[in-house]
Amino acid sequence: AIEAKENLVVQKETEVLASITYQHLFLRYDKISGMSGTAVTEEVEFDQIYGLEVIEIPTNKPMIRKDLSDLIYKTEYGKWQAIAKECLDMYRTGRPVLVGTSSIEKSDLLSSLLQIQNIPHQLLNAKPENIKSEAQIIAQAGQKFTITIATNMAGRGTDIILGGNASYLAQLLILDLLLERLYSKITRNLNILKKQDIYDLTLVNLLPRVNEIEKLIREEPQYKDVNPDILESYIFQSSERILLSESDVLLNIIKEMYDI
Repeated sequence: AIEAKENLVVQKETEVLASITYQHLFLRYDKISGMSGTAVTEEVEFDQIYGLEVIEIPTNKPMIRKDLSDLIYKTEYGKWQAIAKECLDMYRTGRPVLVGTSSIEKSDLLSSLLQIQNIPHQLLNAKPENIKSEAQIIAQAGQKFTITIATNMAGRGTDIILGGNASYLAQLLILDLLLERLYSKITRNLNILKKQDIYDLTLVNLLPRVNEIEKLIREEPQYKDVNPDILESYIFQSSERILLSESDVLLNIIKEMYDI
């Protein structure tokens, strides 16, 4: 159907001559073994299908994690109410929380319950309107008093660093300052960081460079076409460990800000 739609030569339909299950494929090997962090839970299957014994290797250091018993609720809504209460308890202690959900609808449900209790939180899901802010959300997810709701399909391959991603937060800080000064564009990227004492001290050191950049963009013809998107690109380049062009004054000033 796709070939016909795209005006291509319609090929003869392929035909499956033989097939085999993974289990039978593996059994054709003379020797089979493997290692997995979840093999113990499938111990019976390994024994019945492959005739293999599962050996549990103890941890190198004593286990400090506490495996608590499962909690069963009469209704799904009751479960989400309990999760919202747990989030409130963690928020009061300042402990960062990541809640994983299986769908966008459940993420929205939990978000609404947290809003009812006036608990600040971030949504990380596959909705198009949230895609641009995903990197920002991940960068702040490890900070104190941060609650992040994520669908299982979103944010894959990104590490959450306890305390926050300092490198990315530096980029956001510089971007916020310049957007507000040059384009009167106020963002909420750094609401959490602004509560910390070091924020005011950092501003004092950065403002002279902000004044330089404002003068540069307002007066120099070379930078008259710089818009928020181009400015963000400059900030990203300045944070990378690359050799910067000495002739690009704007890029080097932003690099100085990043080093601060």
